[in-house]
Amino acid sequence: MEEYKMKIDAEGNVSAEREISERESSSKLNEILEMINNPDMPPGPIKRIIAAEIAAVNMQMLRTQNDPLGIGVKQLSEQVKALRELGKEVMEADIMSRKDFLNFDGKKFRFALDRYRDGAIEAMKTAKLDESTIRSILNHWQDIMRDKEDEIRRAIDKLDVK
Repeated sequence: MEEYKMKIDAEGNVSAEREISERESSSKLNEILEMINNPDMPPGPIKRIIAAEIAAVNMQMLRTQNDPLGIGVKQLSEQVKALRELGKEVMEADIMSRKDFLNFDGKKFRFALDRYRDGAIEAMKTAKLDESTIRSILNHWQDIMRDKEDEIRRAIDKLDVK
């Protein structure tokens, strides 16, 4: 429950100031947020602080367990759930950042593939193959690869599952 400090000045003007609860003042959520926003921060230290935050919330739950309405305990329980979800998100984001993506339709992939093709053409010329044979090989290769493209994409997707 939020608490406010009421002040009345000499002229009778009333002002209210929200008091920071013990829980808010000791919370490490700002520190966790800063760590999450740092792309170079590994998930281990973030998870450790999240665990410490969960422990602090659990300690507060123990202190407020005699609350006859149980409102504080329910709110704290929701905080624990949110912190656990946050921990899962941190791990999932770390996994996604390490995932090896291959964009078949991207400029970089096409560029690399064109360079390999150029290398293959150079190798065929070095082997003294004539231009019509080289074009024939490349056309057959293009047809074969077009037929296998879906199969290759599926096989690559399965690599992520393993």
